[in-house]
Amino acid sequence: MRNKTLSSILLIVVLCMAAFGVAAQDQIDITIAGWSSNPAEDAALQARLDAFMAENPNISVAFVPSSDHNVTMQTAFASGEYPQVFYIDSSKLPDWVAAGVVAVGEDKIEDPDGLYPDLLDIFTLDGVTYCPAKDFSTMALQYNKDLFDAAGLEYPTADWTWDDLRAAAEALTDPDAGVIGLVTPPNFERWLPFLYQAGGELFDEDGNLMLDSDAGRAALEYYVSFSTDGIGGTPASVDSGWGGEAFGLGRAAMAMEGNWVIQFLLDNYPDLNWGVTELRPARRARRPWPSPYATAWRPISRALRPMPRGPSSTS
Repeated sequence: MRNKTLSSILLIVVLCMAAFGVAAQDQIDITIAGWSSNPAEDAALQARLDAFMAENPNISVAFVPSSDHNVTMQTAFASGEYPQVFYIDSSKLPDWVAAGVVAVGEDKIEDPDGLYPDLLDIFTLDGVTYCPAKDFSTMALQYNKDLFDAAGLEYPTADWTWDDLRAAAEALTDPDAGVIGLVTPPNFERWLPFLYQAGGELFDEDGNLMLDSDAGRAALEYYVSFSTDGIGGTPASVDSGWGGEAFGLGRAAMAMEGNWVIQFLLDNYPDLNWGVTELRPARRARRPWPSPYATAWRPISRALRPMPRGPSSTS
């Protein structure tokens, strides 16, 4: 998926050139804004950008990462000066489209039949596709095999119920050692699987938000109970910056992360003995829990305005 991700970004750079009507000999400066990532992914992206710029010497492309990309973009939108190309979370698409900061992309997407239909659908509003998917990651359950072995517990499986997960978290929690059973960030994406597992949905057929439902309340109460009952907690509660770090340090016996955690753990915690399994399927949906992101570009009228070049940092 990484090569497709990088190719998607470079494709949009080319589309920006075509959409803005620039001549081949013109000097073009393009800024791409996105989330900070692990050093391996940042290096891979920069290598592709460097290769692209070597083949197109009149184009300068700068990737400007942010640890809080959504907040960074909201501030930039308010100022009216924001990057020509930027990452967008599917949950932010409706608001950003309504704000007029995302260009329609369906006529510019090359080979849409080559994309998963679900990924096209999730970035489509009122029949209009705005941007191609950058990537998506399936949320899964990571578990520390050594801690499970020490507690005499069977490893998790996709058949685990809520009771199974809670019982394991309780058995694995060791206050004296500073270990919690499950790291539970106050994060929408990590609570969402429990909503679906409870048979809930985010929206009804008319697009109305459905969080205030029996399933929504049950999922929220269950997720929060790990923290309130002392068998889970936020990454900060175990002196960590995020769930992957808490898991890597052995301060959380289980975590829920996507594929981004794999290289992070291999690079930073090579001796960690860990495994991964799917989260329990939902009652209704028959697909994994995706966290989809896309790469969007500015409307032409806005993109033609000058964009101040910000500092670029690479790891």
